[in-house]
This record gives sequence, C-alpha cells and structure tokens, in this order.
Amino acid sequence: MHGHQANVMFGLEGLMRAAREHGADLALYGHTHKPRIDYEEGIYLFNPGSIAQGEYGFADITAAGIVCRNLKVR
Repeated sequence: MHGHQANVMFGLEGLMRAAREHGADLALYGHTHKPRIDYEEGIYLFNPGSIAQGEYGFADITAAGIVCRNLKVR
C-alpha cells in the first residue's frame, strides 16, 4: 500500500493493523521515501525507498522464507 493510507509518517501501527487484517506475512509500503526493513509480530515491513534517490528493493519469497533487501543504483 502507499503509506499515506496507513499514516506511516506517524508510525507503523496502521500498516501492522492492515497486514494482520489481511493475514499478510509481508507488508510493502512507501510514502516516506526512506528505505526500511523491519520484522514485527511475524510480519515483514518493507519500504524500498525512493528510486529518485537511486534506492530500490526486492523481496525474495520462497518456501524457505522471505528475504527483503534494499539497494542503491550505482
């Protein structure tokens, strides 16, 4: 979701609530333009950052688990 829908500028509680309501293991969000990877209460919270600042991310989802990475364009 775009982070403004969950007011992520003021904390991740709304994002966590939405992820739990949907039974998600991974919540992807933006809006802050700040790369972030967190793991709380069994849910990965992942913001890939801002491509305008050369930042991007990927989530590798397999049967073995989820791995999120934030990277920068060289």
